[in-house]
Amino acid sequence: MDENIRWKGYFYHPSNKNDQLPGLLTFNQSDGIELELFGHFETVRSVSSREQTILLGFTSEGKKLTLLNCFEDSRGMSLPGFPTSSYSAIYLFVGQHFEGVDQIEFNSCAIEYQDLNYWLDISGFEVPKYNYEINELNVTYRQPDRITFMLKEDWKAEFEFVFNRPFEYWQPHSEVRIRQAPIFKLIPSSLTSFNDFHETYSSFNSFLSINYFSYPKQLSVTFYIDKEADDKHGANFIKVDLYFQRGVDFKNKRHDSRHRFLLEYKNYGEHFDQFVTRWYELEEIVEASISILTETLMNRGNPMELHFISLVQALENYHRRVIDSNKKSLNIRLDEIVSRLPSKVADVLLSSEIDFTKRVTKNRNYYTHYSEDHKKFAHSISELFVLSEKLKLILIVSLMIDLGLAAEKIELYVLTKGMYNFNHIIDAKKYTEFIRENA
Repeated sequence: MDENIRWKGYFYHPSNKNDQLPGLLTFNQSDGIELELFGHFETVRSVSSREQTILLGFTSEGKKLTLLNCFEDSRGMSLPGFPTSSYSAIYLFVGQHFEGVDQIEFNSCAIEYQDLNYWLDISGFEVPKYNYEINELNVTYRQPDRITFMLKEDWKAEFEFVFNRPFEYWQPHSEVRIRQAPIFKLIPSSLTSFNDFHETYSSFNSFLSINYFSYPKQLSVTFYIDKEADDKHGANFIKVDLYFQRGVDFKNKRHDSRHRFLLEYKNYGEHFDQFVTRWYELEEIVEASISILTETLMNRGNPMELHFISLVQALENYHRRVIDSNKKSLNIRLDEIVSRLPSKVADVLLSSEIDFTKRVTKNRNYYTHYSEDHKKFAHSISELFVLSEKLKLILIVSLMIDLGLAAEKIELYVLTKGMYNFNHIIDAKKYTEFIRENA
């Protein structure tokens, strides 16, 4: 999905296949999906329309293209000259034509995430063995078994350990490469719409976010459509690659060490499937809170004031939906959330704080209903940053509690990663004491 696309082709609206226009389709993560046409369509809705407009095309190499959620950016005409137009799209499907939104259905989906190999920490490689007598090096790789589990009703998932290897017939070279690249696969019980796939894998992205302590980078998203049983030509499926602008800057966000993760796959033990199923149940209850948390972990560079207000809103919603739906003040809701934190997490995070929840409340009041009285309690941007970082961790720990992780496990997982992920918001002395006790 990081590749830059520049394809020449012909494009048309599904309602008028005979009105085909030549054009140039480009895609990159900076500018997204852009289509420049020689001519213009009368049938494409404006940007203000709620209709999910589709454009179809085929490239000079014969690739089938479907552009979803298109809108016209501009159109021009000059004399002498010819009409031109440009369009943007949210999604690009490569490999199949879909004439309507209701036709965009798939049997399965495969997603490659950056650094998933480190998060899983399951390797098929054995320790290399070198025979000094005959100068021979033996490297053994055995593909790990796939891990299958249920996400929610009618949705199965797998971690499949795909690997790249040298061909059996090859010329000797200076190096041989074997690369393991685990894939996350989604398999619903029947043919399912793209919207349902998108909702389901977006929820898993959010789950990985609290594990990564940042938004996970999707390297590729590929869908599969099963062919009819009597189709004897080629593979028994149609492969469709998805392209879209991620809108997140992933520069220098590698997780190539276990210390960079807040939680790892092995931390869930043999009941990983139960925790994932619980995650989907929990998101049904606190979808808004999880969406806000995921957005903050994306770190799109939003203003700190908005960052702070969003996290306060997420925690308020979380308390209302999970703990107590009765009418209560924000300060009371925050106090009750903090009281649920495992004691050692609260100690390391808040022991040096004075009136933490009151300060959060007063700053929230300043930004939501400004007055001169509230202004005197307003923090500087740097102080607001520290408050926000603590609120973010409190929300993550709250989710861990309601996922069913034991308090002592949460303390161990969170605090042992503190120096690597959030050393700027913890009490260094108490953190050191905890590490010594658990060395």
